[in-house]
Amino acid sequence: MAGLGYKAFAVGAVLTAAQVQGYLQDQSVMLFASSAARTAALASPSQGMRSYLTDSNSAWQYYEAYNSSTNPGGAATAGWYPAEGTVLFAGKRNNTSGVSIPTAAYTVVSFNTFSCTGSTANTDTIQIDSATAPSTFTVRKDGWYRLSSLARHAGWSATTGTTRNHGINKNSTTFATNTIIYSGKGSPADASGWAGDMTTALLAAGDVLRFYLYQDTGANRTCADHTISIEYLRPASV
Repeated sequence: MAGLGYKAFAVGAVLTAAQVQGYLQDQSVMLFASSAARTAALASPSQGMRSYLTDSNSAWQYYEAYNSSTNPGGAATAGWYPAEGTVLFAGKRNNTSGVSIPTAAYTVVSFNTFSCTGSTANTDTIQIDSATAPSTFTVRKDGWYRLSSLARHAGWSATTGTTRNHGINKNSTTFATNTIIYSGKGSPADASGWAGDMTTALLAAGDVLRFYLYQDTGANRTCADHTISIEYLRPASV
């Protein structure tokens, strides 16, 4: 049932089963071992319910279907979604010798240090392609995401007029302009500096994300460090 809101109980008042259910149980953060255990326990969840899954160490909120009149805070598809602000993946790569990036070629790169809300087999949040050095990420929930990345362009030529950038690509390995979600540009005048960028994007379940580096200095160059963060913001309402 839906939570009943707030009630100030008087001294000596009788606490009924319905009040325990509506004021306490249905408004608590419920702990489950997995999404399957949650589904088995909650046959009819309601708007605003919160839960925590121990197998992926992730917090969730239930959204009923969007209705402009009765439930404008709902989702396009009713269901459990990661709590707002949940970082689904945070990855970093440190490489003393750098990652070699060919000239004039978009290059997908991986991460050797990372944390995520689940394993490669977890399909509740975001699925990564490798347990050791992931380079692609499959979205499992429709919604708005905050994507951010950072790259240190060590070893890249400081030649004026060349392009050095990094960014996130969606659903393509050809890197056409319309598949790049955003591109963070590095300054040609500062070959060892850091360059970062951030954006919000509406993504659908099944979208595949790739972090890339690009440079056209005329020779292979290296990028010593790069990071990425994928954060869930809210479900899509329409």
